[in-house]
Amino acid sequence: MEWVCLNWNKPAIDFYLSKKAIPMKEWTTFRIDEIDF
Repeated sequence: MEWVCLNWNKPAIDFYLSKKAIPMKEWTTFRIDEIDF
């Protein structure tokens, strides 16, 4: 199972880590606003 979590949400991150979730550091999120596209 995979999901996303905002990097500032420390309580959620701590919870996921306590459940043995593994952060996928090889992933980065990108966004382009349609006006720039």
